[in-house]
Amino acid sequence: MLLIKNARAVYTMAEGILYDCDILIDETGKITKVGTDIQVQGAQVLSAEGLVAIPGIIDPHTHYGQADYITGETHLNDYSQPITPSFDIKKGIRKDLGDFDCGVRNGITTVAILPGSANVIGGYAIAVKTYGDTLEQMILKDPIGMKAAFGANPKGCYGSRGMMPSTEMSVVYLFEKIIQDTREYIDSGKKPYNQDLEKMVPVIEGKLPLKIHCGTIDIPAILSVCQRYGLRFTLEHAVGASAYVREIEQADCDVIFGPTSLGDYDDTVADWKAAIHLIEKGVNVALMTDGPTNAVHCLLPELSDLVRLGYPVEKALRLITINAAKAIGVGDRVGSIEPGKDGDIVLFRGIPAYDVSANVQYTIINGKVVYKADEKVS
Repeated sequence: MLLIKNARAVYTMAEGILYDCDILIDETGKITKVGTDIQVQGAQVLSAEGLVAIPGIIDPHTHYGQADYITGETHLNDYSQPITPSFDIKKGIRKDLGDFDCGVRNGITTVAILPGSANVIGGYAIAVKTYGDTLEQMILKDPIGMKAAFGANPKGCYGSRGMMPSTEMSVVYLFEKIIQDTREYIDSGKKPYNQDLEKMVPVIEGKLPLKIHCGTIDIPAILSVCQRYGLRFTLEHAVGASAYVREIEQADCDVIFGPTSLGDYDDTVADWKAAIHLIEKGVNVALMTDGPTNAVHCLLPELSDLVRLGYPVEKALRLITINAAKAIGVGDRVGSIEPGKDGDIVLFRGIPAYDVSANVQYTIINGKVVYKADEKVS
């Protein structure tokens, strides 16, 4: 049992900001109380005097454990065929790579891990905690969605070899074909058995969302096809979404922006303004790093750009906590500090995304201190 005492401020993402606040996490790793002057005999007490608490940070789109940038070995993409719904992302994740440790040091407690974007349909994505003895123990939800990709990546990977897809038209064709084939498979009573189509069934039945890699040119086609077939989906990256904010508003989808640090500054500002507009219209918007293809630790520096545009820090932090949790289907477990949620909490010296010098003092996952200052706690 862990009792966090006297936090200067707690950004709960559920009940606003609480000051001079305590948080109690029980033996099962669940938050049981949030308030002032909590006293429990036998609890491990962690003094948070002068520190700021936020929910464990969530990166809703990553490729953790899939690329070793020292050896060049990578498991992000398979280039054998453009439709691969049966591929299991768990088989390509290496926990020994530094992504998870880097995440923990930077207050990231949950990540979504997706296949890369070479294939029009790439396979299931999962959500995991960033700390644990084995990958199986770290899994929070499996699957959270089916990876799909429009745009330059599938065209470049296959068109350069004289294969389909080589144009935007053929990307859309392949995307629609697997949808139609799956619908026919369902109508046939799922006979004869087809492994790839079987993996697509939850998508067609609305039980699992598509996680669609996209840029400006792709958004109209995605909205048109997904709405026509009644599919659940999230727009991933969504570079250039500012051109289609009104269409996105009406699409009933989540938007996961980023990484924002890689684009032209003016375009990035336009996308941030689009994000603010969408949030105000009730769209669930989150922020990703795409790490480690972009630096794992960039979530807060990127989010600070939104704060510098005048957006309130409490609202901005939602993009990497509760909004991100909802976008990957784990909002019932993580993303806020309230009774019943997992005990994933980060304690900062300074206000994250607001104070330039704000830094992680403690990372807590499932009620266990897994990082303190500059040393990992085993």
